[in-house]
Amino acid sequence: MCIQTTIQNKIAELTGNGDAIAEFLADTMRGQSDRDIKICHRLDAARMLAKYGIPQPDNITPIRDASEDDASQNPTHPVHPVSSTPTSSPTH
Repeated sequence: MCIQTTIQNKIAELTGNGDAIAEFLADTMRGQSDRDIKICHRLDAARMLAKYGIPQPDNITPIRDASEDDASQNPTHPVHPVSSTPTSSPTH
């Protein structure tokens, strides 16, 4: 059960349970709320819609590839192997 505060209830009431906020963000993202809207504001609106509009998993476990276990070995480049001995540079 979710306990809402008085301010949360008022915001829900004033925004049609968040519909007005979602419409504003969607219009902003599309550039429809203002003709001179900056791209950074459109991107922020898109980020907010993605963050709050799409359910996010609480615990994400990345899928590991078996080849990632050998990452600590740091293999050399197949065409240009890296030498462990320093090379001297010519002096000018």
